[in-house]
Amino acid sequence: MPTVSIVMSAYNEEKVISRAIKSVLTQTYGDFELIIVDDASVDSTARIIADFCERDPRIVFIKNELNLGLTRSLIKGVERARGQFITRIDADDYYGPRKIEIQVSTMLRQPECRWSATMAGEVDSTGKLLHLQGYDFRSKSSEELLDYMYKTNNALYHGAVMFTKELYLMAGGYNPIFNGAEDYELWLRFSSLSPVALIRDVLYFRESRVTGISMHGAIRQSIIATGVRRMHNARQLGQDESAELTAMQNWLSSYKALQLKKYVGEKNAWDLASKLFCLTAKGSFPLLVSLLTSRYALKSLLKIILLILPSRWRRALAGTKRKKLDSIKGMR
Repeated sequence: MPTVSIVMSAYNEEKVISRAIKSVLTQTYGDFELIIVDDASVDSTARIIADFCERDPRIVFIKNELNLGLTRSLIKGVERARGQFITRIDADDYYGPRKIEIQVSTMLRQPECRWSATMAGEVDSTGKLLHLQGYDFRSKSSEELLDYMYKTNNALYHGAVMFTKELYLMAGGYNPIFNGAEDYELWLRFSSLSPVALIRDVLYFRESRVTGISMHGAIRQSIIATGVRRMHNARQLGQDESAELTAMQNWLSSYKALQLKKYVGEKNAWDLASKLFCLTAKGSFPLLVSLLTSRYALKSLLKIILLILPSRWRRALAGTKRKKLDSIKGMR
């Protein structure tokens, strides 16, 4: 029986999934199983997975007949897991070579911590590190990290976390209601059951690339994450969390961008506006307008001005910014 179960869900990831699988199979720690759930892909993803299965018996291949979505696919994968420890990897991410070794050894040394998290980084298509994850906890305590998650947002990359299967079952596992923030919801429940071990090494990597997420999907994800946080805080205060669940569902069914700040908070509204600005610049306009009366007023105004400028001017400004960043990097 393997010590570690690594769970991956994939949907139409033929261009990147080989890199993710290879980063697992070449780990310095080899006592694992890799459970891959193909969520009814219509490209060659399933064939690529099958080819790897033929070469390495540690791979368990599950193929969904119908597209179930990420959360339900993860539930299927974890149900099949036989390992004491469980961790994740997205099909478009990859591990550093010692990721599993370091996390397992950390958790064996600290048995009171039934979950752990490593630092993560964003890379370009060549593997060059662009920046670290949004919340840099290298100089933070676990208490500070959890306080941030209770008050602001998720601070951990999904695949950077490892947990015991016992803790997963105690917490009730992934909840499909919170698809898009299922990891955040699970971490908050973990935090009530066990301390977390923080590993300051950057061991998990995500390529910064344009994905298929829509404007609606980004807004939906922000609303769900807010609902998750509010429900957790209600539980901690001994209050009925059902009212927060209803509020989240109401916002999901009929939201207005100009009012989102009231629900998700200023910082998360700004983060969402910045994400939308990259996805669909015009779609970010209502959120940016709502932030003109917040501490992000100046930043929002600058983005609104950029929206008004002709597209060729925006491209020219973006090119100038890249050159400036390159010159700064060259001075280091």
